[in-house]
Amino acid sequence: MSRYFISITLPQAIQESVDQILPDEPQWRKVKREQLHLTLRFIGEAESSRIDQIQESLKEIDLPAFNLKLKGVGFFPDDGPVRVIWLGIENKSALMDLQQKVDEIVSDVMNSDREHSFVPHVTLARIKKGFLKSEKLLDSIPEENEQFEFKVRSFQLMESKKGSRGVDHHIVENYELKSGERNQ
Repeated sequence: MSRYFISITLPQAIQESVDQILPDEPQWRKVKREQLHLTLRFIGEAESSRIDQIQESLKEIDLPAFNLKLKGVGFFPDDGPVRVIWLGIENKSALMDLQQKVDEIVSDVMNSDREHSFVPHVTLARIKKGFLKSEKLLDSIPEENEQFEFKVRSFQLMESKKGSRGVDHHIVENYELKSGERNQ
């Protein structure tokens, strides 16, 4: 069965740059370059009628395009063995406005609240077997990296399916933000 989420897909040039942050290591599985994104809300499995409702309701979001800056590598969870390596987000105000509207729509249609607080990030890799942050392996991850800035002009309703070569994502619908830019 398909799983759904709402995200901001990174522009191709940003995907290519971000993909270079982490070296290839056997201990982690990097996210495929073309699948690098920022999840606004995970939906999971849902009846097609609910996905249709969400798909239509998202069209009502009326916000301007905005700039977003990616910077700083982090880890989930905060305590214990690392399971996810991620890239952080700066200048989040407009992003948080968009995420809040998306969250309200999904919560309303699904009759459920978000299970976790929203921590905006781009997942870079998932750890095959958890390891502690102090281990030498993490020394290969740059603490400071360049900043990647881009204009967010749209967001997407995505479908995720397990295939023979891992998980495949495809866009169900693309939602354009207004062409005027919001001041941060």
